[in-house]
Amino acid sequence: MTENRKNQPDWSKAHWVDPALGWTPLPVPELPGRVLMDFATRCNLRCPMCPVWGAEEGDIQGVKGIMDLDGAIGVLDQLAPARPMVQPNMYGEPLLIPQWEKVLQALKDRDMEVTFNTNGLTLCRRIAENLPEGYRTPVGDGRCFGEALLAPSLIYVAFVRECQRRGLKLNYLAHVTGHGWRPTSAVIQPAVLAM
Repeated sequence: MTENRKNQPDWSKAHWVDPALGWTPLPVPELPGRVLMDFATRCNLRCPMCPVWGAEEGDIQGVKGIMDLDGAIGVLDQLAPARPMVQPNMYGEPLLIPQWEKVLQALKDRDMEVTFNTNGLTLCRRIAENLPEGYRTPVGDGRCFGEALLAPSLIYVAFVRECQRRGLKLNYLAHVTGHGWRPTSAVIQPAVLAM
């Protein structure tokens, strides 16, 4: 990789660069600081705004290219020296990655930060499977777990912005309740989901 970089042209001398600006290209790191990896392009929803799964046509099960655990760990081993932040989804639901707990553990073992948005359905289903009465388990306020999941939740964006305005450093935000698990990572820089 380093040899190829040495042979790259010096763009500071390109005809479109104004020499009066004293522009020099930024150094290109050997490995990136942030990596978007699509371990499995699969989703359990059909959101209308999604460019992949929003269309009415198409079969979710027909998607090819799901990375197995050995392949995922191999890529993470190559990235480990740079310790980049990894986003393990692009056009899919990250909790549908085969053996996703092991993939997240592999990231943690390599001291890599991870960030992702999830619709939460897979995790909610897993929680329900471990409750005594599943979705019908009472949660203490007269509702059952299933009803509580469907209740509208607060939108956290205003809360996060107010914390930032006051100079409070947010390390992570766990939004574990409510309708749709509204993404908050867009307003937390850098955003890290801690599990």
